[in-house]
Amino acid sequence: MFDHDRCDCKHAKRLRWIDLTVIAGLVTAILLVFALASSIAYAGPLDETRYCGPPARNASGDIIRRADVLRAFERVAPCPVPVGTTCPSWRRDHVWPLACGGCDSVSNLQWLTVASWKDKSLWERKVYGGRGISAGCP
Repeated sequence: MFDHDRCDCKHAKRLRWIDLTVIAGLVTAILLVFALASSIAYAGPLDETRYCGPPARNASGDIIRRADVLRAFERVAPCPVPVGTTCPSWRRDHVWPLACGGCDSVSNLQWLTVASWKDKSLWERKVYGGRGISAGCP
């Protein structure tokens, strides 16, 4: 690179400014490429949407829940306060209710205390209705 500090020419300041803008442009381009690569590399099963449409049901009309999803959730987010190998004070809860089209996925699960889970479940039954996707669902 040209040594601008020892130059007597009248264009030294202008050249210094051009060098800085080129460097800033390169840094910006590198950061954008890194950000794009990071977002592509991160896409995975935890990034799925929370809405999946009407839930799958068995012959008696109950929503089919996947045991592998529950096990995966417990690996990613273990019980907040375990008692031995159980979790008596906490319940797994679907953030977006299955009855309203919520996914049976790790990204749609959370831990709630038993009291909070009961309150939320009662509220959801009152607001969203019973089985199936009701008019009350968002």
